[in-house]
Amino acid sequence: MVLHMLPIVRAFLPLLMTVLFALHVSSDLTHANTEKDAESSNQTIPVVKRKQPSINIALNLHMDPWGRKEDSPEELMIQYEKHRDAFLWLCNLAKQKGFKITAEITGFYAEYVIRQKHVTDFRDFMPGKTHFLGTHLHENYKTNNTPYVWAQSWDSKDAQKIFRDQISMINRIFESLGCSKTDNHLIHGVVVESEDPETLYGARDANNNPYPNYFDIVTGYGLLNHPYRTNSDGLRRRVPLEDLKGRFIAIPKPTPGFMGIIHVPLGPPQRVNLTLPMIQKDFILEYIEWKTYNVLDLPPRPWIFAFDIHPLDLNAGLIGGDGKEIRKTFAQFYEWINENFRDVSRYATSADVATEYLKWEKKNPDTLMYGAAGKSDVGQSDFLTKNIYYHLKGYGPHSFVYYAEYTLDQNKVYDFTRHIHEHSFLIVPNGITPTIDLSRLISGSVKVISRSGIYTMDSASNIPISVEPVLVTSER
Repeated sequence: MVLHMLPIVRAFLPLLMTVLFALHVSSDLTHANTEKDAESSNQTIPVVKRKQPSINIALNLHMDPWGRKEDSPEELMIQYEKHRDAFLWLCNLAKQKGFKITAEITGFYAEYVIRQKHVTDFRDFMPGKTHFLGTHLHENYKTNNTPYVWAQSWDSKDAQKIFRDQISMINRIFESLGCSKTDNHLIHGVVVESEDPETLYGARDANNNPYPNYFDIVTGYGLLNHPYRTNSDGLRRRVPLEDLKGRFIAIPKPTPGFMGIIHVPLGPPQRVNLTLPMIQKDFILEYIEWKTYNVLDLPPRPWIFAFDIHPLDLNAGLIGGDGKEIRKTFAQFYEWINENFRDVSRYATSADVATEYLKWEKKNPDTLMYGAAGKSDVGQSDFLTKNIYYHLKGYGPHSFVYYAEYTLDQNKVYDFTRHIHEHSFLIVPNGITPTIDLSRLISGSVKVISRSGIYTMDSASNIPISVEPVLVTSER
């Protein structure tokens, strides 16, 4: 089945959230993002039999329209050059760090690519290559052949033109690189309501648009960790509605955007946690859900950790709300993954994720991914670590963020902080030691949060653990 993806239905749609893995060895308490002391130990950690496939880490690059109505052609060209510079920088970083890019490109951007003869920028995004390219719809269409001029509309009568003009423009990139325009899949976007979205998206044989694409739509919803099948109603209402007969593959994006909520990437200075420490927390939260599935020996299913970013977020010299250069911060995320979590994750495009889902679906016919067809909260029934998640979740200046990680008696401990001095410690047990002493990290009575419940202890010096992750925080 051909992969494709989603036009959701209004501009600047909010995407959403959820999150990762590691393990090593040392009786010493080590601070920050390293486990070097653990490497000197000769002890071995028993490995829980792994049944779940790797967590797919997917980067979705939204190559959107930019500028204002009053901008001159010269100003728009300068902005295009900045977008292109950021795009090429990202491609180079991907080569260095080994990750993959799913480029979601609008017809507006594609016209610049074609007219400036930059189509080879996307050579590695063609079928069979490293990355993936598809159409990202916005509410724009061509009214005439004037270069770079696009009209904007939210009227449902213009939906066909919006699809037709943007997709046909991006088709030209595929054809210029010797590929078929049928390889131009729809990934995601914002477009006006359509009276018949299934026909518009290409879900029926009677497709009124003059292009051959047959779409699977990919989108994201918070708290969901697995791709699933949905229908046009689920897409239009923006709810996680699972439908085994639906034409579309929905790929969740459990985190909203690398530098914060998408379309508001930087945030004011007081929201400094909308950067690397936040996405690290998100990934760790997904890891403990993945690990719990393994510990409980649950049936395997595809996993996804995806986030979005725009080229404008990666302009050279751009400083984030934390006072750091965003390009450096972005590179640090992949360095962190490569150093700590490559044995439980893999870099993937949206096409890779959809392919994995289709293989799973073939082996598990008539099986709901979440076991809640037609309900809008399908992620909750299988969300095993929600007690821990609900304590740590959230975005903004009062939310927990990743701070450091330690190794205590072969147990991995992740340190999350908020309000400067408030810490919570997530323990990922090694399966050997029945208790752990956290008294060097936290004092006084503590609250222990596990998958099965919450209890209190007078001291953190002798906390019982087994094989499932637990969270320890101050009792207040």
